[in-house]
Amino acid sequence: MCYFSLRRSYSLAALVFAGGMLVTGMAHADSASEAKRQQLMQQVNEVDKEFQTQQTQLNEQFNQYLKDVGQRFQKLSDWDSDQQYAIGKKCEQLDRQGDTAECQKLQQQHFAEHQQKDQQLTQERQQHQEQYDQQHDELSHQAMLKERALNEQISQLN
Repeated sequence: MCYFSLRRSYSLAALVFAGGMLVTGMAHADSASEAKRQQLMQQVNEVDKEFQTQQTQLNEQFNQYLKDVGQRFQKLSDWDSDQQYAIGKKCEQLDRQGDTAECQKLQQQHFAEHQQKDQQLTQERQQHQEQYDQQHDELSHQAMLKERALNEQISQLN
């Protein structure tokens, strides 16, 4: 075998070897890229699960509050009925005595007290609704930002 032929064979072998290494390196890079992509996708799933868990907890807390405030409204309604009954009995006595002004005064006081208690409960409920809405929006926003950042990293791998 002549020198040039041997040299060409070694050069060709070196070229094939280098090409193989390049392909292997690219395959390794693709494999690493795919592994990174899978890791990022897993993180996206974890962010979503975390959001769902936090959202469920927030919903449960708010639903419990709604149940509690509903009971408080019911107690207010029961109190109102009891008071109206008692005022009715008192007004019957006052009417027999000819004192209708005192009856009107009792009714007005009761109405004002009931209205104040109802307004307080209504305001409290509105504040809780606003707080719930704000917390829900914040959870959604944070999850969206995390997912967007992870998706940008995934798209950079493509």
